[in-house]
Amino acid sequence: MCSSDLASLDRLLEAVLKVRLHHNETFSDWSRRPLTDTQVLYAADDVRYLDELVARLEERIAERGRAAWARAEIERRFCTPEAAGADPERAWRKVQRRGRLSPESLAVLIEVAAWREQLARRRDQPAGWVMKDPTLVEIARAIPRDAKDLQRIRGVGRSLGERETAELLDAVARGLDREPPPAERSTPQRIARQVDAVATLAAPFARIRCLDADLAPELVANREQLDRFLEAIVAEEDLTELPLGQGWRKELLGDDLVRLVHGEIALSLNRSAPYLNIEERR
Repeated sequence: MCSSDLASLDRLLEAVLKVRLHHNETFSDWSRRPLTDTQVLYAADDVRYLDELVARLEERIAERGRAAWARAEIERRFCTPEAAGADPERAWRKVQRRGRLSPESLAVLIEVAAWREQLARRRDQPAGWVMKDPTLVEIARAIPRDAKDLQRIRGVGRSLGERETAELLDAVARGLDREPPPAERSTPQRIARQVDAVATLAAPFARIRCLDADLAPELVANREQLDRFLEAIVAEEDLTELPLGQGWRKELLGDDLVRLVHGEIALSLNRSAPYLNIEERR
């Protein structure tokens, strides 16, 4: 099975076990009772084939000599306190487009992002379903003082009850009382320009390396992680704290990215897929 994209359960079952599910209840209202017969079948199929699927995947992993890779990845994702769930105090770091906030507003964002994370856990929902990032950023910028101020902010709407509204306003107040975080590290222009230049080669290089290894590129590194690793190489920083500088990711891709930046390997055109070759420079 080629893993050019992260596979859904449906795709895995069809590719590995040749089992095809013929129903789709993804957008059903699962809060209503009783569940329909189709919903019950859909829920059962989510677990019915898991034991056999896991066994077959473990066989494939062992055949490719990647059992140690799989164990390391499972431990990283699920067996540490950091992986058990998002830390509400650090949730703000994942909020997109926060860069233009003032220090005061950034402090507010820390508290309202933590509030969103905690409410998402209570509701058993993804944080983005509770409130979108642009709305959080606007709350931090506008600093609403009461429910009327809050309702004027696009994206808040009527999705919050009295209790949740009060909690959110309390979070804003706590943010105003807290010390703003230290300024986030900025990349010097000289290094940023070098990273931009090498990224045009590194992105297709990374994709080729991942597809050759039959791994989804987004499983190995997203664009932000790739750019950060390139920046660390160019700036001659310690690479061992970054995902691409550790374990199987280092073995698969990280070491060769270092060689690419240092001019030790090159890319050339090939007539067949994936249309680029990775070559040693002499």
